[in-house]
Amino acid sequence: MQAKGYSGCFACGQDNPRSLGLDFVPADGTVTAAWMGADWCQGYPGVVHGGILCTLLDEGMARAVQELGVIGVTAKMEVWFRKPAPTGMELVISAWVEDRRGRRIMARGEIRDRQGQLLAEGRALFIVRDEA
Repeated sequence: MQAKGYSGCFACGQDNPRSLGLDFVPADGTVTAAWMGADWCQGYPGVVHGGILCTLLDEGMARAVQELGVIGVTAKMEVWFRKPAPTGMELVISAWVEDRRGRRIMARGEIRDRQGQLLAEGRALFIVRDEA
């Protein structure tokens, strides 16, 4: 079972040398993490690759689901890229649960820069797999 704190995770694993190093903090129904976009994460020069942004959103939303005391797997995810996310700038990832109906959980997430500009947002359906 992959639960909060899984040390081998690509997105948050502390024992994974290639981890993005995300550390989400829960508060008031939302989880939040800060992340610095490194040059090795770029697609176009100076811009974080869209696949990395998807990973940041997916991990945030999964963590928000875990705050309900369950493990959910991503069944479907939609992402809207609003503005390029520059490398070398701290990004803030926030996510929260929007709705739960049995084993189906809808979550939302967003990535903003430190000035509050929306760079990307997403919505995902999670299916509950296990209790956390």
